[in-house]
Amino acid sequence: MSWDTLQRMEYRFTSIMLRKREVGETDRFYTFFTRENGKVTAIAKGVRKAEAKLASSLETATLSEIMLARTRGTGKITGAVLEQSFPALHQSAEALYVVTRFLADVDRLVELEERDEDLFILLQNYLETTEELATLSTNSIHMRLLTEAAYYQLFIHLGYQFELTRSAISHERLRPGGRFFLSFEVGGIITENEVHEIGDGQPISENAIKTLRLITTQSLRQVPKIMLETKTLEEIGRLRLACERWIRR
Repeated sequence: MSWDTLQRMEYRFTSIMLRKREVGETDRFYTFFTRENGKVTAIAKGVRKAEAKLASSLETATLSEIMLARTRGTGKITGAVLEQSFPALHQSAEALYVVTRFLADVDRLVELEERDEDLFILLQNYLETTEELATLSTNSIHMRLLTEAAYYQLFIHLGYQFELTRSAISHERLRPGGRFFLSFEVGGIITENEVHEIGDGQPISENAIKTLRLITTQSLRQVPKIMLETKTLEEIGRLRLACERWIRR
């Protein structure tokens, strides 16, 4: 094979590492989200050997420049340059657990090789903001709220935008004091009367509706500044899990 042909096989991606799993005795299989080509998978040969140098640049929840050789299917990682390691995040076991779970869900929900630079920016902003929170040793409720916001903004990127100011059925503006439900089927908030019509709806409080309005429209960097009761955070977390199940059904 000529040198020109080898060059045509080389790809270079700016990548956020989503997940990794071990393959065989010394290899690892990686999934990462790239600025240039969306979600990409690749294998790193011998990366688990003691003398291997690639592993430190391929940790989950890091940003690296990845060099990839590929002709078809899964590529082979030939080099990596670590650009952002997020050290404070990686030193906080609690924060890292939350972040790696989120990135694993991104892997499950996003299709392969669909370029989405806005989603890449969302993921980068999420990691940078979690790093800031970890550096400040901020209360875990802020980290959890940030992550819930990242989930809901991810849903929007995937095409699941919820109507949160008007009824998703009648389109009338929501009035305080009623009983409300979040319907994934019709894509937004519905009233008590409407939920009986369609048989689909998760109960949602007015505080949760207000919170969803904020976290789906503000930048992730602004989200940790929101003052929130624990019970409202638990509620939007429950709704987010229900939404995930609905998307993946």
